Amino acid sequence: MQKSTFKLDPYTEEFAENPYPIYATLRKDYPLYLHEEWNTWLFSRYEDVRRLVVDTRFGRTMDSVSTEEELAEIRRDQNWDAMPNHSKYIKINMLESEGELHQHLRKSVFNEFTPAKAALMNDAIQRIVDKAFERISSRETVDFIEDFAAAIPGFIIGQLLGVPEVDRPKLRRWSEDIVQYYEPDRSVVSEEIAEKAVSEFAAYLIELIDEYRKNPQDNLISRLVHNEDASLKLNERDLISNCMFILAAGHGSTIDVVGTGMLALLTNPDEMAKVQSDPSLIKSAITEMFRFESPLPYFHRIALED
Repeated sequence: MQKSTFKLDPYTEEFAENPYPIYATLRKDYPLYLHEEWNTWLFSRYEDVRRLVVDTRFGRTMDSVSTEEELAEIRRDQNWDAMPNHSKYIKINMLESEGELHQHLRKSVFNEFTPAKAALMNDAIQRIVDKAFERISSRETVDFIEDFAAAIPGFIIGQLLGVPEVDRPKLRRWSEDIVQYYEPDRSVVSEEIAEKAVSEFAAYLIELIDEYRKNPQDNLISRLVHNEDASLKLNERDLISNCMFILAAGHGSTIDVVGTGMLALLTNPDEMAKVQSDPSLIKSAITEMFRFESPLPYFHRIALED
């Protein structure tokens, strides 16, 4: 294969402003591109990506094909001991696992995220969104992300999990601090912030789990604690891990899509006018917002066999 003169640098301001011409070049000329700094092959064409994500010879981690000795060595190399709580609850979760553990964690909450279950939250979500609108409705200018988008997901996720309303503002701080670990320019300080947030959130969840063990309520944590299906029972570590994963997966990505979706409507006024004149289009518009400007443009897979 001829060595490419093309170079992908996703950390530049130019790329952040508008990555799509670069993506178009990748799809057209470099559908299989070796990013030497990451030691990673990048696939940019839909059909190739689709085949990769359904091929069971690829996975998120090597855990399921590693011996205990190999696994211990990997974790030593990655210095898991430096962030014990982050390693315990964040690095081993539904997304970052394969095989039986992944299936167990996934099945334990699968029935909580059906369309029917989601519909039961409609009224609660509407009240949360209405309150956010009320706070900004009289202002002449609004920071749409800070004043609206960022004020919503923590309260909705808190409602789902069973976090009392008075404590739900903490979820935003914990979520934003935890994901500092994944920033490309992370430092020792940001790792310490992430570890502290995980530690605080874990301690809080342990108290909440104990409360719902004694006094069952209608929320996800309580239902998981009192699940009568032995095959779906979670130990405390996995229950905490699932709760943290639900927060991390839903918090930042929701803010991103609300923000980029609004920007897309503002920069495409004809589409904005269609949605405003026909509210029945809102559902498909939201789906399109996820596709048009994905909150997670990169996703890795590791070859689990030669």
